[in-house]
Amino acid sequence: MLRLTRVLICLSLSGCSIKANNRVELIISFPEKDNSNEQFSKYMQQEYLEYKEFTIEGKIAGYTPCKMQAPLAVDNLKKIHPNMTFDDFINTFGPGYLPENSGCGILSWYFEDNNVLCVWPELYKLKEIPRYWISNYGQNRRHEIVKKLALEIIESIVILKDKVCIVCTKDLVQCKAGKSREYKVGDAFQKVEPFPRIDFDIITIYNDGIQCNYFYQSGIENNYSYSDVGKIVIKIK
Repeated sequence: MLRLTRVLICLSLSGCSIKANNRVELIISFPEKDNSNEQFSKYMQQEYLEYKEFTIEGKIAGYTPCKMQAPLAVDNLKKIHPNMTFDDFINTFGPGYLPENSGCGILSWYFEDNNVLCVWPELYKLKEIPRYWISNYGQNRRHEIVKKLALEIIESIVILKDKVCIVCTKDLVQCKAGKSREYKVGDAFQKVEPFPRIDFDIITIYNDGIQCNYFYQSGIENNYSYSDVGKIVIKIK
């Protein structure tokens, strides 16, 4: 038997269908406290035993998958200036870290305050002036922003035993705004563009809501962006 919760639903061959403009009241909570610094330091201690040197014009620019060094002191961020060449970045901060699956070739340098300097060369020449920005990676540090986004985006939720039917007010990767879609544990619903980005990966379905892992990412403004991960519980009031 289907469980109706403050919204009108009907079944179709393609799954559930919820009439639009039936917004439900939601209760948002976060089961985990801020432990981003602890998690970040553990991540920084990881080091692959096998890595390759990434070179540009014969100079070591970085390591892939990684040869993780100790995080750089925060004061080093003051050394950045707008006209830095790619060679300047390498000389100032040493070789960076290049993810093994990076399709863009963005090099990263990690700092003690969770900031990450990202440098994106287009020509892969030492004398080019590349794009750069500073990203701040955290865990459970942006709860108020994530809560606001969840309340803005999620219009209706209906629990269907081991599945959930969701309507959102914004276009998602999975479906258009105002359209219903059925999800199960392991599925995700994501608003990617325009920024801010928010991903909800469903890990538990309750009788009155869902628990998700979330990923939040701001846009780049004044060469700075930040992202946040954590768990969120979204229940029907």
